[in-house]
Amino acid sequence: MFKKRNRINGSGFEHYFKTGKRLHSPSFTLVYSDEQHLKVAVVVPKKVIKTAIGRNRLRRQMYHVLKPALSGATGVFIIIVKKTADLQFTDTTKQELVALVGRVT
Repeated sequence: MFKKRNRINGSGFEHYFKTGKRLHSPSFTLVYSDEQHLKVAVVVPKKVIKTAIGRNRLRRQMYHVLKPALSGATGVFIIIVKKTADLQFTDTTKQELVALVGRVT
């Protein structure tokens, strides 16, 4: 998990969804905006995983992979999980996520 200063609050989501650039992969959508500080959010919709336990588990796993991938980076990164994502979070899914973030940094 990232520190509180590196997370996005509710009002920030609206702003970055409107102004951010979108990059797509088969399992994820990345909304990126250039900023001076690092801000990160992972969104797992209820349509993807019905239970809160499952959504939170996937979110924690993604934060664990993103933390070393975004070390030293700046900007706003909002990762949205698509319905076609592999919910077991295998090595190929991890590589896809790191590659998507790597296209920006």
